[in-house]
Amino acid sequence: MAQRTSAPLVVALVVVSLLTTKVLFAATLPVPGPHATVRALPITSEPVVSGPQFIAADRTGHAFLLDGATLKLYALRGDRLTAYGQLERLSAPERPNPVVFAALSPFGGDWILLTLAGLEYFQDGKQATLPAPRWRANSVGFGPFGPVVAVTPGIPGGEATQSRKNAPSAVYFDDNWKTLRESQPLRSLDELSQMRLRRDLLFAAGEENSLWLAHRFLYRVHRLNPAGKIEQTLELGDREIQPRELSHEEITLREERLARAREAGQPAPPQGFQHKSSPRKSIQAIATDGGTLYLLLAAQATETGKPALDRWDPATQRHERLNLNLPPYSGRRTMAAGRDGLYIANYEGDSGRWRIPWTTLVEATWVAIADLEAPPEKSEE
Repeated sequence: MAQRTSAPLVVALVVVSLLTTKVLFAATLPVPGPHATVRALPITSEPVVSGPQFIAADRTGHAFLLDGATLKLYALRGDRLTAYGQLERLSAPERPNPVVFAALSPFGGDWILLTLAGLEYFQDGKQATLPAPRWRANSVGFGPFGPVVAVTPGIPGGEATQSRKNAPSAVYFDDNWKTLRESQPLRSLDELSQMRLRRDLLFAAGEENSLWLAHRFLYRVHRLNPAGKIEQTLELGDREIQPRELSHEEITLREERLARAREAGQPAPPQGFQHKSSPRKSIQAIATDGGTLYLLLAAQATETGKPALDRWDPATQRHERLNLNLPPYSGRRTMAAGRDGLYIANYEGDSGRWRIPWTTLVEATWVAIADLEAPPEKSEE
């Protein structure tokens, strides 16, 4: 498969003077007042997306919505969606095979999808051959160097890896799958569910061939250089994944979604691994506009009990927050930085999509997240 740039382990860049820094923020957050709340504007519900949906943008700000059931593409501009073709599979699947994760190359045109059947790669809208990684895929993304996949340490078939000192937590493709990040190996099958949660990662390609890597269930974000080394780390709150009991309404809603998915022959919406409990989500989605990183926080991760938007500028170390007038949602969301604002979509196509104009974000009163503390020597991933 042709690569547009060199692999991350072949560094062909001028050495930058940015030193590796780590910032640890206190768990107690200042609560933004009502003046710091912005409204996310609904995007048209037409066309109707019956299955999962994903929003993504390239580095020039061209934003798209992918229908994860039909693989139809729509260009996003303001609150409008315009038909933009369709991703073409080599052959039609024998049964419905909707997408669980989707990512667009920062250079545009290429997509990587994670379905229940495995990975699918599309170059300029047509499916291309991509070998399966050795490890179980949890999520996918694109770095400036090509496809990236978060994986669970272990080997196919569910056997634990006993003999390795380290195992991949993220891999990238360059003629074959290579290790981007390592972690402790899976020691027993009892650790599998917790390990998958810790390896549920979100990716975003940054400036200067860097890569953002965020933990979905921990407020922990790394900025990797082209060699795959951590340059900066942003941490906030607890270091352990916090379980929570689901409410009666959430359990009922989950059962209804499962029933609808079974009737339509589709996979269940992504949730936690237990029926009556769920990991306490921190980060629902990330996006980058130039050198600034935006993080969409789940309602359950904030003191206000409402969704919030954080932004972090690693150059100035400014870390700020806005409350969002956005309906809470317990499932996965995607977010992209378009030319005219941030776009947000719920995983389920019939559950909403929104836009926050850049002018709104520029004029809003952001609240600084203070109470900085010095970090420990090492941060366990």
